[in-house]
Amino acid sequence: MNSPRPATQRILLLLLTALIMANLVYLLVVAWPTLRAEGPKPEAQAATGPAPTASPSPTIPSTLEAASADTQAVPAYATATGDMFLISLGDGANAHFFIFHPLTQPLKRITTQPGEDRDPALSPDGLQVAFTSRRNGYWDLYILTLANGKVQRVTDTPEYEGSPSWSPDGQWLAYEAYRNDNLDVYLQSLANLGEAPIQLTDDPGPDHSPAWSPEGRTIAFVSARSGEDEIWTAALDRIDDRFANLSQSAQTTESQPAWSPDGRYLAWDVDRSGSRSIVLWDRQDSYGAIQPLGAGQEPVWKPDGSALLARIPGPNQEALTAYAVPSGAQILTYTPLPAQTHGLIWLSGQSAEAMRAWAEGNATADMLPTLWSPVLTVSPVSPAGRAALVELPDVAVQYPYLIDALDESFNALRAQIAELTGWDVLSSLENAYYPLTEPPSPGMVEDWLYTGRGFALNPLPFSAGWLVAVREDYNGLTYWRIYARTRYQDGSQGIPLSMHPWDLDARHNGNTQAYEQGGALAPIPQGYWVDLTDLAARFGWQRLPALVNWRTYYAAARVNQFVITGGLNWQDAMAQLYPVEAIATPTFVPTPTTTLTPTRTPWPGRRYYQTSTPTVTPVTPTATFRPTWTPAPSTLTP
Repeated sequence: MNSPRPATQRILLLLLTALIMANLVYLLVVAWPTLRAEGPKPEAQAATGPAPTASPSPTIPSTLEAASADTQAVPAYATATGDMFLISLGDGANAHFFIFHPLTQPLKRITTQPGEDRDPALSPDGLQVAFTSRRNGYWDLYILTLANGKVQRVTDTPEYEGSPSWSPDGQWLAYEAYRNDNLDVYLQSLANLGEAPIQLTDDPGPDHSPAWSPEGRTIAFVSARSGEDEIWTAALDRIDDRFANLSQSAQTTESQPAWSPDGRYLAWDVDRSGSRSIVLWDRQDSYGAIQPLGAGQEPVWKPDGSALLARIPGPNQEALTAYAVPSGAQILTYTPLPAQTHGLIWLSGQSAEAMRAWAEGNATADMLPTLWSPVLTVSPVSPAGRAALVELPDVAVQYPYLIDALDESFNALRAQIAELTGWDVLSSLENAYYPLTEPPSPGMVEDWLYTGRGFALNPLPFSAGWLVAVREDYNGLTYWRIYARTRYQDGSQGIPLSMHPWDLDARHNGNTQAYEQGGALAPIPQGYWVDLTDLAARFGWQRLPALVNWRTYYAAARVNQFVITGGLNWQDAMAQLYPVEAIATPTFVPTPTTTLTPTRTPWPGRRYYQTSTPTVTPVTPTATFRPTWTPAPSTLTP
């Protein structure tokens, strides 16, 4: 028979039981609700969060402060707190450099000169930034010293020069230049700026976007010499067999190669039918394996090589994210940007400290400039609070009207495009406002031109080669980026194209494949071009996706249309101009008809004889929203 436990053991057992019960009570009553409210830690979100998409659609901030406020809640990610990003952003009619960090550094402008500052590249010692700029009227290369903001000019030619990349010893720059109507890669000595540059490539196809490897003997670049944009390498220590196709990927477009700081990995972005992703090539892998890392474009390495920053493009807005290398874990949630980017770099350590110290002593305005302000000019005000239509001055179009709140934006955009291209692109349009008296195009019931919030470019410049459209797919939808050829082809306006336009008319050339896919890629046109889609976005005008039948119906491509929706759907936008009765009309209902229904009727000598008795089949009318033929408005204020 067991003897009873000593009293001390029973007391210790009771104390232990009480302690366990107290912990359980705390966990259930206090800790669990707190943890549930806070959600998972940032590390858990990075590892287990939803897979990134190629084109998020966040709300566009109107100012830099708004963008910074929106991103203050971004979780911390695997980087030093002193890190920051240097970004080239569209800034009014220009492009300037801004520093930014989602947690510690609001967007701050650091360059203010007229012109455009683009394509920043960090030097090997982390104390200088090479970039391309048109601050002198032509595209040349410059070097910015982070410690004091001093800028040194490297090239001085009328031709375009851009996308610089440093040699490992900091004594050379590789860059792209447009000469003899073609893009090629050149090398410029920084020790002897008076020496002529060395031409590295001379293929008839465009060669651009060079990236100098850390070991110094290889330069990766993008080339279309194989018929598609692919990643090639140039061995600097060879004369024969110098060039090699690294990606060799059919049916995809590759761009923006970037070497890891230790030279092991080469990252680039791949566009596969609108699905954009970053991939890694490991030069230590004997099989040359290429592994996907995550969604995005334009990979930029963290200086220690542990992560990659990526630009997430969208149809009307861009964002940033970052991935751990080589796991691909997303370590930065999507951070929307207020304008289109034109290059970015990751600053860390002494680079970030030098930039921060110089920026603090360099007072600049932090807000994006106001490019236009709405002015309501129609008096008296339209009835029932509806919007009024105003005439666009000197615009050749059948109905030269927009709603009163948007004509200032159109006029300001028109003047800006004319200044940058040298010709008045918006002086003649295919359509602007479309009244209800005009029937809709087949299959295009909800046409934004009826709302007075959109316009369509004249198709004649497309046929003449003065406008081209580059196809861009996002999440299964097709959009178009419009470029305008500049009047002066001397390097003072626009930049050369490195992308193939889409020829919609190729569907009629007898090629079965071109007919089925709604066109075909066209050769890259020569000369200098201005991105109208980027300019229009700065003034609030967005492009529309093509309709599902655009491959067989030309008008459904909506290649030339721009709108300002103002956050409204089509019905609400129409309600700003018209009463509901004007756009909600009953669907055509046919006259009820009789249907013969067999019945059995007795007949002498037979059991049954079949005849027919008429019955009425009811038809229920339904209402739909579509423009219909109605009397034309007597004034411009419906």
